Amino acid sequence: MQNVDEPAAGLASYHHRARRGALAAGFFMMATAVLLNDWVVSAFAREYYLGKIPPVIYYGRAIVFFAGLATVIFRGAWPVRSVVGRAYAALEPVSGIMGFIIIFYLLAETGAHAIMFHRLEKNILQAALMNVGYVNDEIPEYVPHLFRNYMPNAASGVVNQYGFRWGGGEKKTRNRILCVGGSTTWGWGIDVWEETYPVQLESYLRQKGYDVDTINAGVQYYSSAEDLTGLLFTGLHTHPDIVIIYTGVNDVEAILSPGEFKPDYSHWRAVDAGAIQQSPRVAHKLAWSVPSWMVRLAATLAFKPDGFQASMVCYPLYNLNSAVKAGNVIDPGNAEALYVNTVNMVAAVRAHGASPVLVDFNIQVDNPFNDDHLYAGASAEEKEKMKARWKLGSDLASGAIRRAAKTTGAPLIPYSGFKPVPPGEYFDFCHLNPEGTRQMAAYFGDFIIEHGLLKK
Repeated sequence: MQNVDEPAAGLASYHHRARRGALAAGFFMMATAVLLNDWVVSAFAREYYLGKIPPVIYYGRAIVFFAGLATVIFRGAWPVRSVVGRAYAALEPVSGIMGFIIIFYLLAETGAHAIMFHRLEKNILQAALMNVGYVNDEIPEYVPHLFRNYMPNAASGVVNQYGFRWGGGEKKTRNRILCVGGSTTWGWGIDVWEETYPVQLESYLRQKGYDVDTINAGVQYYSSAEDLTGLLFTGLHTHPDIVIIYTGVNDVEAILSPGEFKPDYSHWRAVDAGAIQQSPRVAHKLAWSVPSWMVRLAATLAFKPDGFQASMVCYPLYNLNSAVKAGNVIDPGNAEALYVNTVNMVAAVRAHGASPVLVDFNIQVDNPFNDDHLYAGASAEEKEKMKARWKLGSDLASGAIRRAAKTTGAPLIPYSGFKPVPPGEYFDFCHLNPEGTRQMAAYFGDFIIEHGLLKK
């Protein structure tokens, strides 16, 4: 005999399941809207890094969130209970698993993006973004150059119309100072060009009453080889009165690199280094085509692409990390190429009627930055060996600069004795923060004034 209460009980159970389904669906919609933020959306829209998230994304998230909120509040209403209840009943066997997977995916994507853009070392992130074209609307910051290996691309906006990060154009002052060098002159890690040392130097000397303009002709990762060709084919054409040559820091890689030393640095760099050197960059770029920040983060950490390689003519066979870790015996004669390049720069500057000024340097082998980079994973004994090797290479390079100054009689700024006062500090082994750069500019300015190199 059938129980007359069974239909009523079944209906009550159905209504209960429908309300429960509406509650679950509403909370899921709200959670999805909250987690489906710009970080996750940017996995599918590369415009995110360029600040071009379409407004429809924000509207869509708001609609999903409030639709979920309305579903929770009105879960007992007939339309919600009927529509959501039926859908929930159909999906109930797998809805829990699907919801967990989706929420886990969104959380993981959010976390991966947060690590990528807020926790990853700046130099690694910069290299990764350069490698996949996420910098300056996909216009490369650097392009190959016939004589200079590579150079900043004016079309990208990283340099002005004259090809420099600062200065250039028609000379209108009594004292034009051309600043030649690598990233320490360019101002790596300093996003505001006004805070780089050449600009600070101009400001400092103007305050002292000198009619002066400066040119920041530094380029990141330049060695004395690129500094020499850049000076000959570009720098001297700006008609400088003084040329500050701060070179040699990147030559330390050439001095330390394994293999039989070559004065043209071909033991350190090679034209078209081949598939072995290119494969990490290519694999990383392919991985970034996958719309997932988890995959992109994993590929960046695994392949560690060098964004500069895309624009170089000469590819480095050994980077600083591998050069410092190498076990070959260092020949003091390896610094001879740096010496010759520097002497040639001094001669070229004087041949054009300008005054050369050299700068020695002192790499901070004990900077805490190195513990998380070059020394990561090394034992205490290995770390000391690496530091000693790096210090030897640095001393040989700086010694070559000092010897060039002595041979040519060029004034030498004793930068190795410069000690910035906190909060002006080195944030890595050779680059200063903006306050430290300001102090560096004053240090250089005082030297130039004391040696009577400026015209009043």
